[in-house]
Amino acid sequence: MDLTHFGLNNYESKVYHSLLEKGLSTAHQISSASQVPDGKIYPVLASLEQKRFIKKYDGFPQRFSALDPSLVFPQILTRKQQELQQLQQQATTTIKELQSLWFIAG
Repeated sequence: MDLTHFGLNNYESKVYHSLLEKGLSTAHQISSASQVPDGKIYPVLASLEQKRFIKKYDGFPQRFSALDPSLVFPQILTRKQQELQQLQQQATTTIKELQSLWFIAG
């Protein structure tokens, strides 16, 4: 499943999908299930946690679980809407500044 439109790369998509299917798992279990190499699994898990797709549980070994998609995706949409509003405000200001510089030969 392609989740790049939601800010995930291929490895992150595989890991999130695996955690949705498997539930609470260790990094090694996730690596095996998702086919993400052991050497890449911790950076991928850290990125997913930072992006609020998964939760990490301390202990030995550490375990991870996927967060509920019905909570994750509305949060992503809210962040994207806020980014779009900021971009619209910046565009309005930029247009005004650039129009004042625009030379029209006539």
